Order: sequence, then structure tokens, then C-alpha cells
Amino acid sequence: MIFRKIFFIPLLVILTNCFSSTLICQINIINYNLQVNLDTLQNQLNVSAILNLQKNDGINEFQLLLNSNVKIKSIKSKIQDNWSDTPFKLNAKNTITLFIPGSLINHNEFTMKFEYGFPIEGPIKDVFYIDRGHRWYPMIVDDVARVKISAKIHREFKMFSTGDLIKFHPKSGFSEFIWETNIPVFKIPFVLIKSDLYNKINRKCEDKEIYFYFLADDPDANEKIINEVCHTFQYYNTSIAPYHHNRLTFIEMSNFQGSNICTSLILTGSNFIDQFKKGYYKGLHLPIAAQWFGAGVFGKFNDKGFWFFSLSLPHYLRLLYIKHSDNTDAFLKELEKPYHVYKKIAGTDKDIAIIDVTRINTREKGLVVYGKGPFVLDLLKKEMGDIKWKNFIRELYLNYLGKILTYDIFKNNLKKYDKSGNLILKFDKMMTEKGIIKK
Repeated sequence: MIFRKIFFIPLLVILTNCFSSTLICQINIINYNLQVNLDTLQNQLNVSAILNLQKNDGINEFQLLLNSNVKIKSIKSKIQDNWSDTPFKLNAKNTITLFIPGSLINHNEFTMKFEYGFPIEGPIKDVFYIDRGHRWYPMIVDDVARVKISAKIHREFKMFSTGDLIKFHPKSGFSEFIWETNIPVFKIPFVLIKSDLYNKINRKCEDKEIYFYFLADDPDANEKIINEVCHTFQYYNTSIAPYHHNRLTFIEMSNFQGSNICTSLILTGSNFIDQFKKGYYKGLHLPIAAQWFGAGVFGKFNDKGFWFFSLSLPHYLRLLYIKHSDNTDAFLKELEKPYHVYKKIAGTDKDIAIIDVTRINTREKGLVVYGKGPFVLDLLKKEMGDIKWKNFIRELYLNYLGKILTYDIFKNNLKKYDKSGNLILKFDKMMTEKGIIKK
């Protein structure tokens, strides 16, 4: 299977801009209603994107991220039923400047409708995949929003996105799909797979549906893998809180390294599937744990602690599943080994405080997040005790599901379990200072 080339735009750190020195900029996208049709003649996705937004009074222009290669047909804004054309400027660096019509400037809530074509390199013969990194929909880099996405697709393909599949209607020559989220999400994937290339297996775990789409017709190995998915899923569903959607979908991706973790959708490279078949499940357990923290509760992108919440925490939850599976030795080995590797650079000029890692663009930053971060959480859990830790994590998940979790919010929620104040001080010290942890 060939993974199709597409217009890939690297993740850019561009915050929403407002052009006023007297206003604090605030634009929030509350929800998306996306309609997508595949145009094989024009080699593009025809997209109708309806966004419900909130803004500060008086803002008259702002920027969103959007792929610079899109072919915009129209952009309109409205309050209630009155649509107005919205002037815009599509910029070279994957941003679009929007000029709010005068009648909307002093309103806090309004709706925008974008009609455009997103170019693809066609024809699609096997698999097609885009998400927020491709800027295929108008977005704010650190925002979360609810999503409903509808698509008309040729019947040889299945279409996947975030949330639950609430409608699948096969018709003559094409099928209609509707996916919808129960919570705001961080990224919106759009995935097409050719149906006859895949072998589908599904299981009911607790009251949730697990789907796995494998490329190889290997019943014994595939059954073993989905059983491990179910066991892992049940652990988090019980030990933290019930999962926030009705289904979790895995899709194997050829020529795709590692995993791409979306809310309710995990795209897994064939290299990981090969590891699963041999009984090495690290690349399986981590994306499942991340469905609770990382793709359920979200860190604030490019903010202090983002990678701690997005990687250190789900990685530590992965280790707790290993411990739960009566393998304490494996738990300690996988906890301590990367920390000992981190110690080799601890306190050097290559070291950095956990809280200051905004991008994992060096091996050393990876060691800080992957090696030191889980070790910090284990010490935190030992200080709290198992019962308090379990209550803390459950409350954190339930209170911030579909929301942004910041470092300050995390500490404020920790306070109720810290009567002396020493726990917060120790945690803050471990997070904000470089070097090895002094117990």
C-alpha cells in the first residue's frame, strides 16, 4: 500500500492575532460543522466549514490558520439569519486574515462559513490522511472545539474522523458518513481507506466498541492484539473513569512510523503492528492511555507543561497498567531505565526543566519528558498514596474532560490533597529545576 503524498504543512506556532493595541485578543472557536466531498475531477476536497465563534467586543480583524494552497470560493459571517460577505486576505504563511463586517464588530458571538477547495495529489488509490498539521480547516493553534463532520465518499472507501460514527448510509456509487464528538477536541483528522485492503475486527469492551482495521489477514495475531487493546482499555475505563465516546478505532497505516493519536481514533504504523505481534505493546498501551490524558484532557499547546501532560502523564499511566498486570519488575525497569539515561545529561547545558520544554526537538528534551517526567509523577503518587492519587486523577479527568489543563490548574487541583503544602512545593521544585531529583 502506498501512503499518498499530500500538501503537508509543518506545525507552526502562530497564535490568533488581533490588530488593536487597546484590546486583549480573544477569539474562540466553539464548534465546527464540516461538510466534505471528494472531487476526483478537480483533485480536491470541497469543504464547507461552518464555525461558531466567540470574541471580545470591538475586534474588527483577526487571523486563523488555514493552508495557503486552498482555493477559497466565499467566506460569510452572520448573526441569527443575516449572512454578510466577509473580506479576507489569504497569506503566504498558512494564515488567513479576516475582516469582520461592521454590523458584527460589537457582538460577542457569531457564525462564519468558509467555502473552499483543499487540493490533494490524486487520484487516491489506497489511503488518504490529513489532520491539523495540514491546516485543512480554519483553526486556532491552541484551541479545542466540538466537531461534526459529514462526508460523501465513493463507495470503495471508508471515511474516519474524530468522535462517534452517528450515520453511515451507503448509496448507489457513494456513501455518506457523519462523525460527531461528545467533547471539544484538539485536532480534526480526515481519513480515507480503501475497504478491500483491510481486515476489520471489533470487540465490545465494557459498553464501548473497539474497532481495529488490519492490513494483514492474520486472524490469530489480530485477535491477540485486539484482546490486548480491550484489556488495556478496560483498565483505564475502570481505574480512571468511563471513556467519553462510544467507540475507539485503530487503523493500521503502511509507511507510517509510530502512531498518530486523535480523540477516539489511533493511526498505527505497520512497524508498530509488527511489534505487537511479537508481544511488545508499548506502542499500543500509550495511545490508549492518552485517550484519557492527551486526547481527552488536553495540555495547552506551546505553554509550560504541555509535553508533561501530553506525554509524561499518559506514559506514566501506561506504566501503571503494566504494574496492574502483576508485573512490578517490568514497571520499575521501564520507569527507572529512561530516568537513569536522563541522569547522564542532568544539570548540563543540554538539560532543561520539565516545565520549560515547549518542543521535543532534541534527544535531551525527549529524555526530560520521557525519562524524568514519569519519575516525577511516581514520586508524587508515593507522596499522596494510592487512594488519594486515584481520586486526584479521576477528578482531574472528569473536571477537565474536553478542556485545556494548564500547569497552574494542575497545581490548584493538587492543593486539596496537600494539607501541609509540602507536596506542592516538592512537585513545583521537581518541575521547575534542572538536574536529578533529590528526594
